[in-house]
Amino acid sequence: MFKEKNTIIENIAFMGIVAAINVLLSVLAAFLPITSIFILIFLPFFSSVVALLCKWKYYPIYFFATIGVALAATFWNIQFTLFNLIPSLITGFLFGLSFKKHLSGTYALLFTSVAQCAITFALIPLINVLCNTDIIDTFLKFFKLNDNPNAQIIVPSFIYLIGLIQMVFSYIVLNNELKKFKADNWTKNNNLLIYIGLGISLLLIPFIFFALSISYLFMFIGLLISVSLFIDLIETKKKGLIIISSVGFAFGFLSIFMFYSLVKMPYTLILINISNICILLISLLYNLIREKKI
Repeated sequence: MFKEKNTIIENIAFMGIVAAINVLLSVLAAFLPITSIFILIFLPFFSSVVALLCKWKYYPIYFFATIGVALAATFWNIQFTLFNLIPSLITGFLFGLSFKKHLSGTYALLFTSVAQCAITFALIPLINVLCNTDIIDTFLKFFKLNDNPNAQIIVPSFIYLIGLIQMVFSYIVLNNELKKFKADNWTKNNNLLIYIGLGISLLLIPFIFFALSISYLFMFIGLLISVSLFIDLIETKKKGLIIISSVGFAFGFLSIFMFYSLVKMPYTLILINISNICILLISLLYNLIREKKI
């Protein structure tokens, strides 16, 4: 089954099967909303497979057919289709596109998880109007966080992390298949990734004072980059570098407890950004030394 589809019959048949799976999962989520948090993890995976194995010129057929049938099948509760299925169809395609264009693992995860978050937020006003509801308030009530004064702060980060988990799941399951497209198994520790991470980590600082939710979102995006770079540093198998990077990575997390009396909630967790900056600077310094630029 996991081989490229060449003929129109193979493409349409395979897309039909995957579209049916998406619709069935949407119906299940509409009947049993409690299952939606688990179902949405799988959604981009199916569309990623379609993007990887099928001809792209047929993808619009799959995209609109899936949405149309899913909306018709869940007419009494279309929130899941609008809020989860549509973003997953788009980011699943982008994920497959990333690897066909030989984008490395971390760049693909970074690109698609941010896209998933952005698309989801862009759809919120539409969902609120069509469903006559406040989707964010519904989301908070689902997790019994609607009475928590700090709950709104974590909403963007939570939506981003759900998108990231979706893409990581797709990456893990498709890892062997991705090798056929000559995509790297993991990130390349290059300066562009480091500069992106430093930009994000520094950009979040001013937002702390007037938009803390944005700061947390940037912090988690930066954490993806720093974890990837940290793995690269560990894989060098250089003991000194491993010790220094491990201390740097741990410092931000330990600072939460070290400075808790000075930095109270909801600002405490932003200290994790110290770990991000430490790893980014260590990686940059290591690269510069390796390239004999310093």
